[in-house]
Amino acid sequence: MKMKKCISCKKEKDLSNFSKSKNNKDGLKTYCKKCASEQNKKYREKNRSNINKKKRQEYHISKINKEERTEQEIKNGGKVCTVCNSYKDIDSFYKRGNGGFYNYCKKCALKSQKRYTLKNRSKINNRKREYYKNNKKKFSDYYHEYNKNNKEYNRQKAKKWAESNKERYRENQKLYAHKRRVLLKNVKHDFNKEEWKKCQEFFSDEKGKYCAYCGKHTENITLDHVIPVIKNGSHTKENILPSCSNCNSQKSSTDFLKWYKGTDFYCYEKLEKINNYFDKMI
Repeated sequence: MKMKKCISCKKEKDLSNFSKSKNNKDGLKTYCKKCASEQNKKYREKNRSNINKKKRQEYHISKINKEERTEQEIKNGGKVCTVCNSYKDIDSFYKRGNGGFYNYCKKCALKSQKRYTLKNRSKINNRKREYYKNNKKKFSDYYHEYNKNNKEYNRQKAKKWAESNKERYRENQKLYAHKRRVLLKNVKHDFNKEEWKKCQEFFSDEKGKYCAYCGKHTENITLDHVIPVIKNGSHTKENILPSCSNCNSQKSSTDFLKWYKGTDFYCYEKLEKINNYFDKMI
């Protein structure tokens, strides 16, 4: 096995640890790949602002010919991936923001991304947690709007998952029920069957029981805590309303007024009736 001494770390290493170079007689660089990588990192850290400035200038200049470069590569029909060294159709490469296509194919890009994710999982998760922490409202508004516009899709998706994962679904339901019992132990809970009956009667008409929020008539009325138990809401007549399962699920642990006023079925008369009911209960 042929060896070579690195001029930087002074260690004898196998030739495979040295990059190629046309300037040297043996066709290899005088320093090993590891030392080169460390030196490059130090240089980038020391000159980060200048490097970024240069990259921005190059990117701006290259954008001028963006369409021409892209059209030329599409016309060529394909190219060789610099990672797997295979000739592939141009559709197998991702487009670059400043025109043209990347030199590595989509398949190699995904493999590289997976390797990076596995190697830096904790770093990525910490970054995501930090971003979520600083943008909670942005996430909350986005998911609220998404769920509002995809009600049926989400319902069908959840139903399909429950049918395909019956054991896990039952286990999750048990854990949820246990968590609820623990939470109820820590708050005031004196709500009884008679009070629940009166509550349903208040929100009933000649057609039968209806949801206090949306007004939908249904026999499958559920019990909803106006102030969620998870936010220390009591299990008492002053904090309980009859709700359809859809409204109960949508409201979840959000603030009642914020959620209700953002719904399509918000109605001042319904809100007044809810307030009248609680006034009567006090």
